[in-house]
Amino acid sequence: MCHEIELFFRRHIGRSQAPANLVEWLFTQESRLAAATNGHVFHDPCGDFSRIRSDLRAFYPEDVRRKKIAARAAVMAQSGQYNYARCLCRKEVAAARLALGEFITSTISMVFLLNRRYMPFYKWMHRAMRDLPDVETLSELVRELSLGDIDLGAWQFGTPKEMLTVLNEQDRNVAIIERICGIIKMRLQQEGLTDSDDDFLAIHAEQVMQRIDDRTLRSLHITEG
Repeated sequence: MCHEIELFFRRHIGRSQAPANLVEWLFTQESRLAAATNGHVFHDPCGDFSRIRSDLRAFYPEDVRRKKIAARAAVMAQSGQYNYARCLCRKEVAAARLALGEFITSTISMVFLLNRRYMPFYKWMHRAMRDLPDVETLSELVRELSLGDIDLGAWQFGTPKEMLTVLNEQDRNVAIIERICGIIKMRLQQEGLTDSDDDFLAIHAEQVMQRIDDRTLRSLHITEG
């Protein structure tokens, strides 16, 4: 194999060939895989470059994809459905903004994983998401969430447990988060990755984990990957 080809793939994915096992696949960054597989090949006389790209473009092995889907669902639940509200109950606006950022990133990554496409570098994430099939509603909801202000006036009801009963009507961001999670839940159900109808995505993350065949991946922490 040409030395320049090895350098190209080492620069982009940290190795000269496609990952050799499931753990290597799991910890190869999505945006690096997106960069290594982007664009067209116009000249490849020895065929090595196209062969490696073809291996990468086949996407993650299914168990790895499921592990990543479980991780994204868990983080969406943790950051958006749980911690966003808890942060604002304590008037921690900066922490709430960070929770929204985690939720948005995990949502976009989830959409790419469900479409079997690698998510690109963060500044291209949402733009590239809009090119995926059947994601117009999700794309617009993510955009609305990124533009939305935090309404502290909706957070004057005491404890988190008491407040959660009124948030969907009084906090626009919570309503959008729940709509997004509802759509993702439906997509997971359609793929047969969960049979729960619970609204909390952490439940579905556990169900996806149970559908991973590989013991090593199944034994990792749910947010790993």
